[in-house]
Amino acid sequence: YNLLHAIQCELMTVMSHVATPSGTVNPNPLSVAELTLRCEQEMDAMTILLHDNGYFLLPGGTPLSAHLQYARTIARRAERRLWTLHRQDSVNKDILCFVNRLSDLFFVMARMEMQRQNWPEEKWKEFAYKRKRETEK
Repeated sequence: YNLLHAIQCELMTVMSHVATPSGTVNPNPLSVAELTLRCEQEMDAMTILLHDNGYFLLPGGTPLSAHLQYARTIARRAERRLWTLHRQDSVNKDILCFVNRLSDLFFVMARMEMQRQNWPEEKWKEFAYKRKRETEK
């Protein structure tokens, strides 16, 4: 909970920095580098406890896991948009790194929730039209 609270608080600062045009000084101190490190440490600690899956997973599962997967997609979308903005007007590299790690944290948290609830992870299966095409060869 403490990490998620810290993330929530820092996101307001991140948004203010993203909204500030380059060349303008933002008075809000940015501490995402430290928060990114905390996210990575939490992910490492959780990953040690997770069963190795070795395959691509479909999102879903428990309600909490599904919400975490949804948060992950939003973070990924934000990351793509930040990179688009970065090509036009420089975005702080620490912010870009933080948003990337944030989406990974949500993914690991979703997997951890599934494992805690003893809920099976659904494996992605190749689409039927692709399997059909390969058997026709």
